[in-house]
Amino acid sequence: MSARAAWTPLALALLLAGPAAAHDPSAAREAWVPDPLTAFNLAALAAVYALGLRRLWARDGGAKAVTPRRAGAFAAGVVVLVGALLSPVAALAEELNWVHMVQHMLLMNVAAPLVVLGAPLRVTLWALPRGARRGWGGALARLDAWRPGGYVLGQALLMWALYGLVLWVWHVPRFYEAALRAPRLHDLQHLSFFVVSCLFWRVVLDPLRRLALSRALSVVYLFATSLHATLLGVFMALSPAAWYPIYEPRVRAWGLTALEDQQLAGLIMWMPACMIYAAIAAVLFGLWLHEEGGEGEPCRAT
Repeated sequence: MSARAAWTPLALALLLAGPAAAHDPSAAREAWVPDPLTAFNLAALAAVYALGLRRLWARDGGAKAVTPRRAGAFAAGVVVLVGALLSPVAALAEELNWVHMVQHMLLMNVAAPLVVLGAPLRVTLWALPRGARRGWGGALARLDAWRPGGYVLGQALLMWALYGLVLWVWHVPRFYEAALRAPRLHDLQHLSFFVVSCLFWRVVLDPLRRLALSRALSVVYLFATSLHATLLGVFMALSPAAWYPIYEPRVRAWGLTALEDQQLAGLIMWMPACMIYAAIAAVLFGLWLHEEGGEGEPCRAT
């Protein structure tokens, strides 16, 4: 896959962006959200990565450091971001809580791991001017070399706690509804979900394997994290009262009550979202068994 081919879907998605219609079910199904700031940030992210990738691949061995498959994963992640933040999904998320939950799932459980697989820090470093690249490259090399005992396990515990904190705090009714009322606060919510999720997934998918958890510990890490989403989803689905009354006038046009809409949202967080953790954990478990049986070496903890 060439760099140009990898970014074609993103370019098409940005060009197709059109106006959104609020509180109109028929229009919301086809509406693209006209958010120039989000579109610019996504385009800038793609452009910086593409520039760094071109420079990296121009060097001998560059395509081995970041393979076309990893570059394709990053491109797919950005396309998912476009779908989550600019497509009709974003328009419908303003009207329906369960679609809002789908949007968050796309940001945290689909886009984030795909972007992390693309080794974004390594690639974007190559987009910097030569002097800055050498300075930051040296600093990162020293940081990679410095790793006190328990670093990998400690960062996993920290990211698990941070991920859970962000997830639970933003679903407190006061903060959740405030984000729905203030567009830029809503942007901050989405940004915090995505950034924290990237940090979370890096612990499992870091291209530098020695900085990531072992396959076996990654399975435990993902299972423990899925409990956050499971519990929150169960509470939302089984609650006898609607947590977010702001949705009440919005969902009437869809033939739902705010409580029914919330129950659907809870079921989505409880089932499909958690299945992503389970699927990735299953892949890692299979890789662990392959490493154990194929190489005959014990799986490292770091």
